[in-house]
Amino acid sequence: MRQVPTRSYAASRFLLVGTGKLSRHLEFYLKHLQIPVSVQSSRMGLTPENHAFQPDYVYLLVKDDAIEAVHERLMSDIPDGATVLHASGARTIPGVLGLHPLCTFGQTLYAADYYPTIPWIVASDEWEDARQELSALPNQIHLIHSRDRALYHALCSIAGNFPALLWREVFARFEGEVGLAREVLRPLVEQSMRNAFESDAHLTGPIARGDRGTIEKHLDVLGQSRLKHIYESFLGNFSGESKT
Repeated sequence: MRQVPTRSYAASRFLLVGTGKLSRHLEFYLKHLQIPVSVQSSRMGLTPENHAFQPDYVYLLVKDDAIEAVHERLMSDIPDGATVLHASGARTIPGVLGLHPLCTFGQTLYAADYYPTIPWIVASDEWEDARQELSALPNQIHLIHSRDRALYHALCSIAGNFPALLWREVFARFEGEVGLAREVLRPLVEQSMRNAFESDAHLTGPIARGDRGTIEKHLDVLGQSRLKHIYESFLGNFSGESKT
């Protein structure tokens, strides 16, 4: 197992490689913590300015399929003693330590006090000293085994993306056909989310009651749409959940 040299994050310097959304968020966060940070494109070798910056950590913030190629491109330029990180939740990359911020990052920066609430996930068998290394950051560090990375990330992707895709479809028809603003749905959506975290028994409505007549009306008005296919899929896979 690779041993990571212990150093204080307050005295560390971060080079973020990549200029996408995650890079923008992390640059903002590190600057807020008054941690020295520099950013460069992933399409080139280490720039003279960033070599002179002498980063302690080189954080590769690129898509999963590009991590190894970017690492190879930069390898000869990375200062001795610098630790190379990647942000993939699914991949194990030889010679690069995984540090996955468990959050979704949009175009707009978040409030500064939100970033410390984001959990960071590390493979314990790859980076056994992660919690010590990251102790100066206010974020909670959670450990998994590298063999569980793909499953972990699949579940994160489902939790973070699939509801949003469903809401997009619902919002479009709620506003376009029913004529109500999506904000009218906010109490329902937010309370449903709270219920999901507080209890497993959170199904309500006609599916929970087994109200077949109402369900048939739902399917009829949804027409031949993606929402109808999703509804039917949920009926086929989860209709018995409320009875368990």
